[in-house]
Amino acid sequence: MKNNDQVRGYVSAAVMAAVLAVLTGSACAAEFAGLQGLKASGIGGKVVTVSAAAAVPAAVEQSDLSAGRLKGLPGETAFDRLKNLFNEGVPATKEDLIGWHAGRMIKNSKPDQFVAALLVGREMLSFSEGGPLFEGDTSFKIILIDSPAVFPPSFPNYYEHLSGTDRTSLESQIRQGWYSKAEYTLKFPEAKLEVEFATVKGSIEERVARGYIVERFTASGVVASGTVNKEYYAYYFKDVTLK
Repeated sequence: MKNNDQVRGYVSAAVMAAVLAVLTGSACAAEFAGLQGLKASGIGGKVVTVSAAAAVPAAVEQSDLSAGRLKGLPGETAFDRLKNLFNEGVPATKEDLIGWHAGRMIKNSKPDQFVAALLVGREMLSFSEGGPLFEGDTSFKIILIDSPAVFPPSFPNYYEHLSGTDRTSLESQIRQGWYSKAEYTLKFPEAKLEVEFATVKGSIEERVARGYIVERFTASGVVASGTVNKEYYAYYFKDVTLK
């Protein structure tokens, strides 16, 4: 697993510099990470409590979406077909997203290669410095994690079959903040996050289509090293919330 440095609170010069570095990098989890911590998007505060998981969403307890089942959607590549599935969808609700959801992700740079993807949705209470008269705000956060670094893309089903030991380890890493750079606050009812830094714009959006959670990540703009044009899609089809 990738050990991401913990990032909390408002934008700093270091975080701003990291945004551009991440958006022009290659690792998916790191690229998502560059969007974390931007005050303009309403992200900030210290997380102190996590609510219990709600009922398992009906949308995601299904078998893998094979290439054959995607054939009903237009498009030459798996990327195109998954993009069209996203365009069919409607904004996801908090009830759709809460819990642990395993699936696949695909990138515009490799339009027929799937990698493992995990979405963790939870409601969080931010820390308040104002004492009992000023309660912290409740927000809905998601954590997006791609394939573990130790596995090649040939293991896209990794999160569907987590062992008890791997699950415990991953939960511990999340609690310790290893994935805080891959944690985002969604706005509802759009189920979307939009950020902008200098000449780069990015977004994360969650929808539900044909019973699947379908996700889009985009980042575009011009930086010193060249043009940024990233578009990823993921879909989640197996609920792996601990019962």
